[in-house]
Amino acid sequence: MDQADLQNTVVSQQAQIRRLENEGQQTAKAAALSSALDAAGLPLVDGGREHLTKLLGDQLAIVPDGRGGRVVLAPNGVAVNDFVKTSLAGAYGHFLKSGSTPAPGGGPHVPVAEPRNISDQVIQRMAQLAPRPTEAPSGDMRQPFGLGRKR
Repeated sequence: MDQADLQNTVVSQQAQIRRLENEGQQTAKAAALSSALDAAGLPLVDGGREHLTKLLGDQLAIVPDGRGGRVVLAPNGVAVNDFVKTSLAGAYGHFLKSGSTPAPGGGPHVPVAEPRNISDQVIQRMAQLAPRPTEAPSGDMRQPFGLGRKR
């Protein structure tokens, strides 16, 4: 083997090491998220676990634990379990099956058909948050109402 062949071998081995390290980090993040989702104990819509793993996994970091190992942490050094609970209570709440959180606005919960997939869940959630149409003040639809009404 000449110098060029050795150089190519070293470069390919370094690329393989980087690829394996990256795969290991992704696996560690996925495992941490999976155990945090299990610990949360909230029912997720079909496919929700996979989507959350992709969305939240990018926000996690693997840092040295000070004992020669590594640990997975959420942003600002928060534990992954707390991060997942906070995320599901906030921006990622649409991944929860209906009925697992209180109705928005504290009003009565109206049962709806169980969503079959994440799209149904998002549509149901958007329908809950949509503004309600305005009714005519008198209840008489012959009377004009709304913007630009004439008195």
